[in-house]
Amino acid sequence: MNNQQPNLKPKRRKRKNSFLKSLLTFVIIFGLCVGGYYLYEWYNQKNYEIPGVEELKNKKEEINYSDKDDYQFNLNTYVNELPTARSQYGNTDIMAKLEIPGLEISTYVTRTVNNEYYLDHSVYKQRDGIGYPFIDYRNTNLDTAKQINIYGHNSQVESLHDKLELINLRAYLDKNFFENYKYMYLSTDQAKYKYRVEAVKVVTAADPEHMKVIFYSDADFINHSRKLYQNTTYIREDTRVTKDDKLLILQICNYNPANSYLIVIGKQV
Repeated sequence: MNNQQPNLKPKRRKRKNSFLKSLLTFVIIFGLCVGGYYLYEWYNQKNYEIPGVEELKNKKEEINYSDKDDYQFNLNTYVNELPTARSQYGNTDIMAKLEIPGLEISTYVTRTVNNEYYLDHSVYKQRDGIGYPFIDYRNTNLDTAKQINIYGHNSQVESLHDKLELINLRAYLDKNFFENYKYMYLSTDQAKYKYRVEAVKVVTAADPEHMKVIFYSDADFINHSRKLYQNTTYIREDTRVTKDDKLLILQICNYNPANSYLIVIGKQV
């Protein structure tokens, strides 16, 4: 009788080798996926161009970068066109009109009971994947608010660019545009207000200071304004913070870096 025990070592060795091969394959695939993702992000950031800016630059070269954005709106003879717009679009959420003549921006802006609805609804209140510019729902009185926030939309899909009312805000990432296209206007039911663009800033979720729109004292507002003007991309040299300031914040998505926002900070003048 043969009492010799079977040799289990080769089977164990074979299982071990198979496990190591599977582990190595997983590590390689995982590494390729992660590396591919970061390579894709790097490529997008390095090659991303601001839609519309080159065309605007050409126009600006024709006028030698003179300050052509201030069309001298007569703020004292304001005619309110918002009721007509509400009737035309069948939308009582239309609360104001934003104009930045130098950047060819002229759009109505809405406001509802939250900051979600107009992420995917049009000015006709129809659901779409584009959205429409809207005012922060906490800005309940546009004529007395210390800071008004308006949120617009952006996209890397070129076919959508002509449907995005605030896409030309990205021109402010060019220093010449920031220095020369200084003014924007907001019309409410009561009046048309003029703002000077004070600063441009790219922010991430780690810097949410611009989202604060309610202030409990002059000191609270001044402290907020000072934080707001920190880490800006561009800021005017004569910018000052006072308790009497009234601010207008415009925000759109930004893709460099990923998951960031471009904000334009204006002060009422």
